[in-house]
Amino acid sequence: MYSNGNPPKAMPPGKPFCREKRVPPPPRETETDEARLRRRRRRRRRRSVFERRPEEKGGLANRREMVAGIAGALCAATKTEDAKAEYLANKRGKQHGVGNEEKRENASIEEVKEILERDLQPVEKQTDGTFTGAYFVTGRLTPEIFEDDCQFVDPTNTTKSLSKYVNTLKILFDPETSSVDLKSIEVKDDHTIVGVYDCEGYLKLPWHPRVKPYTGTVTWKTNENGLILSQTQVWSGVTAAGAIIESFTPS
Repeated sequence: MYSNGNPPKAMPPGKPFCREKRVPPPPRETETDEARLRRRRRRRRRRSVFERRPEEKGGLANRREMVAGIAGALCAATKTEDAKAEYLANKRGKQHGVGNEEKRENASIEEVKEILERDLQPVEKQTDGTFTGAYFVTGRLTPEIFEDDCQFVDPTNTTKSLSKYVNTLKILFDPETSSVDLKSIEVKDDHTIVGVYDCEGYLKLPWHPRVKPYTGTVTWKTNENGLILSQTQVWSGVTAAGAIIESFTPS
């Protein structure tokens, strides 16, 4: 009888009873330079990018560290500006928002259009060193015509906060080397304004990436009180992915 109660399995025809021994690789002393190079390449490919020593890291690892650093800096700057604005608003005894004036409620759609057209004039540097106009790159808009929870949408981001939108623009774009050229702006109906513009410039990042020229279409929607509740931008000549890649490309 068999020890485990089962007969041994029959070997397939043509197969030897004993497993063939694997031929050991040649000693390192006799290894050719070409074979050594191939072996080292295979070993390098097997090692993950994240398992390498810091001085060997590159590509994806550096890119992720870069993105994390930028996101952290922008988040910290935005939170700082929001905290400052909230402190000043509480000190004045007013609701947290952007600007010191009361909202211009019940303004006509034509009045709102004129204010937007003025805020999108070419960038101008003031005597105190600040910049006005072209609020897409300076953040210097008229907050009294926007709701504090206005939604700002573009192909790369969505923000439902007037203060965060303004603060992000101020720390993102370099107004001295950026521009907005408003081509047209018109009222479409009682609650809709549409504008077409050209934009280009540089970002305030350590490697100073360039924003290549593109054409955008922006749509503003107002509510029953005449305040802007949404701003939606659509770009032509650049995709969302292309815009993100540009932000990581040194000029």
